[in-house]
Amino acid sequence: MELIESISNNKEKQFVYQTQIKRYTKAIREDFYYEALIITYGLLEDRINSMLSYLNIINKRRDGKVVLSRKYKNYIETIYNYNKDKYIKLDVKKLGNVYVKMEILKALFTEYKNKANNDYINENNKKLAKLNIDALLIKLDLLDEWRLYRNEIIHNLMNKKTSFLEDELRIKTEDAFVDIRFIDGEIKKIKRIKC
Repeated sequence: MELIESISNNKEKQFVYQTQIKRYTKAIREDFYYEALIITYGLLEDRINSMLSYLNIINKRRDGKVVLSRKYKNYIETIYNYNKDKYIKLDVKKLGNVYVKMEILKALFTEYKNKANNDYINENNKKLAKLNIDALLIKLDLLDEWRLYRNEIIHNLMNKKTSFLEDELRIKTEDAFVDIRFIDGEIKKIKRIKC
């Protein structure tokens, strides 16, 4: 059940996106860093979903739920992410979690970079070849660090010494915003490519 009505078309999406970018800019300018943090996290979720969608990994159902693409479901469910000298099985049942979605992207990009030969990579090669994979892997790692920082602030706001955080919060949130905008630029490279 949705508490807030979803966007129904690209025109509405563009309006909401522009509105939130303006709110983010105003929040940073007027020292409302917690608001900027929330908007940045919303942008992160949206851009990660968008990247996965344009790479044919997820579909959004009419009810707003994100599901794995039927065509590549088996591949994604068996993908492993190389992390800290070991392979980690991704828990795609937690697809609503931005961390899982980011890990799927990292695993895909790593497989592509390592010249994996499978149906997904072969069928989506045109799109993957347009992306700056090395930079995306770096940005995803930076955004994952920021996500953990954001989680610590949000989930422990009343139990942390936050008085000294304001400058750090502004800098880290602005950096994350720039990284998300980079991902947005990469999405624009593949938006119109059919695979």
